Amino acid sequence: MKRTRTTLGFFALCRLLFTAGMMTATALQAQSQAPVLTAASQPAGLHVLMQSQLSPIPLNQMHSWIIEIKPDNPAVTADEVGSAVISLTGGMPTHNHGLATSPQVTEYLGNGQFLLEGVRFHMLGQWILQLQIQLGQNTYSALLELTL
Repeated sequence: MKRTRTTLGFFALCRLLFTAGMMTATALQAQSQAPVLTAASQPAGLHVLMQSQLSPIPLNQMHSWIIEIKPDNPAVTADEVGSAVISLTGGMPTHNHGLATSPQVTEYLGNGQFLLEGVRFHMLGQWILQLQIQLGQNTYSALLELTL
């Protein structure tokens, strides 16, 4: 009988430790998500969000981002957003140089989200990312800032 109580106590302790470990891992994962960059477009009409698919954002490693376009203008439809043509340029203003790569939007993921591939930051500091968004007859730009 004593052995059974000890075994049950051991399993209860293991379960408690496992649950605590899972809760800690979930909390750390939530804290380690890459920041969401946001900007309003110029001219007004779109709200742009960007988030790296890797966290923390790596140096000297190619990675991808998700760009999300949310219309602020009720005249812009979901179909128009899905057919947007997006290009990205950028660089480090304090070092007076551009991006080391030429990232490209390669896929529309639905719900206003696009896959941007080929991003690589090669040094720490402030980066400026400039999006050009062609939406029907209108061209919008959005300026996003990131400090690594």
